[in-house]
Amino acid sequence: MDLWWHIRSAERNVHVAAADAAGFIISAELRENALPPPPPHGLEEVFAKWVNHWEQQVRDGAITNDVRMLALTHFQIDFSREPSRRTELSMVFRYGRYVRHRAVSSVYQELSREKQTTINSRDQGVVFHPFFCNSFGIHLGVVTADGRFVFAVRSRQVAVDPSKIIVGIVEGTDEHDVSEGIPNMHAAAIRGLKEELGVAAEDCSNGQVEIRFVGLTFNAELAEWNLVALARFSETSSITSKKLLELRASDALGNFDAWEFAALHADVDFNPVTVGAFLRCHSPELVNYTYVDALLCLLASFSPDEVRAHCDFPP
Repeated sequence: MDLWWHIRSAERNVHVAAADAAGFIISAELRENALPPPPPHGLEEVFAKWVNHWEQQVRDGAITNDVRMLALTHFQIDFSREPSRRTELSMVFRYGRYVRHRAVSSVYQELSREKQTTINSRDQGVVFHPFFCNSFGIHLGVVTADGRFVFAVRSRQVAVDPSKIIVGIVEGTDEHDVSEGIPNMHAAAIRGLKEELGVAAEDCSNGQVEIRFVGLTFNAELAEWNLVALARFSETSSITSKKLLELRASDALGNFDAWEFAALHADVDFNPVTVGAFLRCHSPELVNYTYVDALLCLLASFSPDEVRAHCDFPP
């Protein structure tokens, strides 16, 4: 197996637990009544400090804390030995609030690298120490009907990674993505397209967009697990690069998450040459996981040799 992209990902402090170009077969379970565990001994005061900090952010209107978010507690990966069979990913979640999520990440960031490694166990079955089970996100690469790969510049007003560039959209999963007690990752992706790009639900129906979940990653800078997905709009869809820019300029986003983006780059052709050139040119402006998300999306659509020829470079 060609591991160059695992190495390049780890250099950016992102670890790829699993990848499947054909897309995972996903099952999910929610333990709704599970209580968030207390901090490990010796970290109680640090945790309290950061809870106070992020609660002040709520009072200042910088963030909200009124939605229950999904936190990953366990996962299991069934790697098939058959080339034609897709990887099965099973996940177990509980609920948590955004203030706790940010406070836990802040505690984690204060730890030494050695302590982080000790606490963090990326073995199958257990994510890591229960206290550090954080909110779970979807990183969604978007390919428009005219074949453009979307990058977004985060606003200066966001709490994390202001003014940095991400692939497509980054959406935390929450209670709105739970149907009949089961977390639905596809629903979370569709919600993200609406809230952050203004794409209406009807533009995601009847085969107009294909969404494949192609990677499971751990961001070791923030102690966060994420699903990386690729959303490709069909050539007959109305969601072109021009349309996305028009939606952003209109009131299609309502009062949702338009403020999280300062700008969209919707002029990058989706192929290893142009995406690789964009990543190189903007390398200092990228969030640490942006390169990894782009790689996984490219590897889901092009050969490893093609991707490596244009995207194999260190941070």
